[in-house]
Amino acid sequence: MGCYRVHPGGAWSGLDRTSRLEENVKAYRTYDAYFRGRYRKIIRRRLLDHYLELSGLFEEIGDFESAKRYWNQSLASAFSSGGDRRAAICKGWLRSHFPSLAERFRKRTRIVDDKGRLPPGNAGTPRGNA
Repeated sequence: MGCYRVHPGGAWSGLDRTSRLEENVKAYRTYDAYFRGRYRKIIRRRLLDHYLELSGLFEEIGDFESAKRYWNQSLASAFSSGGDRRAAICKGWLRSHFPSLAERFRKRTRIVDDKGRLPPGNAGTPRGNA
């Protein structure tokens, strides 16, 4: 059992959320190399979670280049490890790289939830080329 003290001047607790997440990403990559891919599936899922959170945090503060970098990594990670969040990741990647195209796409399509149902207020039909 270990014990530690959390205080504002600490090496870890003094870091902001993005810095802690970036350090975790480095650690997971080191673990993957050390274990020679033995736990790669688990590690990739955790990395995907971190990439998604980092891309959102960087978008919020207006650092779109960093957001794009993490969206790219999340997209690559999602398609290499599988998972059920691919569509959401693709939409986020599109939004970060091509905002005007993403807006046009959003306006032209109906948004459905995970079970294929339309959320309230989205009962209209998608606009076509007409």
